[in-house]
Amino acid sequence: AALQSNVASSLRWLSLDLVGPTQPSVLEPLCRLRHLQALRILNGVVGLPECIGDVTTLLALDIRGGFLGDFKPIAGESSTPLPKSMNRLSNLVFFVAFEQGQIECKFGPKCPPHSGCEPSFQTVADREETGKFICEDIHKAWREDL
Repeated sequence: AALQSNVASSLRWLSLDLVGPTQPSVLEPLCRLRHLQALRILNGVVGLPECIGDVTTLLALDIRGGFLGDFKPIAGESSTPLPKSMNRLSNLVFFVAFEQGQIECKFGPKCPPHSGCEPSFQTVADREETGKFICEDIHKAWREDL
């Protein structure tokens, strides 16, 4: 359901927890939130829309647990993980984008997904029943010159 315009116009903080990889075009409605100061999008960002630079009130941006970089399951889709318009976010003081390209699963016959996957540091340290893995054949590491 769409947000009511009076709510959207006054929204200052927003947290989204995505289910799987999400293309930048799906996130374009966020660019209309002109008073947004903090945005957290977890678990699935493949890139940010070009219009994100229009949200000049943004102070904090947290896009951890996404798929910035070359993500193979969405072959044919091309996106620039961080658009050049982010240069206009002159008020941005907090930016988080760690844990890119990690696949989470419960240990068992299909976890890790295959022998080419490496466990994350946290998975090795915690030894819990679920773990996060980096599979280079599915996702090439994100390298962004900020």
